[in-house]
Amino acid sequence: MTLDVRGFNYLSTTSYWPEWHVQSRRVEGTVDRPMQLGDKVVEYVSLNPDDKEKLVAVEWTVVDRWQSRMYRIEARPVIDGRVTEEVVSAISYVLFPTGDGGTDFTREMNIVSPREMRHFDEFKKLQDKSVENIKTALDKRFS
Repeated sequence: MTLDVRGFNYLSTTSYWPEWHVQSRRVEGTVDRPMQLGDKVVEYVSLNPDDKEKLVAVEWTVVDRWQSRMYRIEARPVIDGRVTEEVVSAISYVLFPTGDGGTDFTREMNIVSPREMRHFDEFKKLQDKSVENIKTALDKRFS
């Protein structure tokens, strides 16, 4: 079985994040190609999807990547234009071929910061919706 890397390239090219992630509004940095180990991007997110004007910045760094099958990114808040040392979350994507020639993926998010846990239920709903959006976007692009 072979792995269709187009899905990996879509997930790891940050210019596409605002297309599918319900909180993402824009990205800066490495945006025009799949992220590589050590690449950084600043993402501006809306913590409340109903308030699209108030944005929070986080810097994502690729801390692990294996071929076109897996990558892991970590987020640090950007406060007053400076990136903090505190890692607040990490996301891993792992892609694998299916028996019918397609590609499936898993997305695992770890929240490290206790302040993010205050609104966990709402946050989880937003993340679940974003994963649904990924699947829809991939189906539209590659089926």
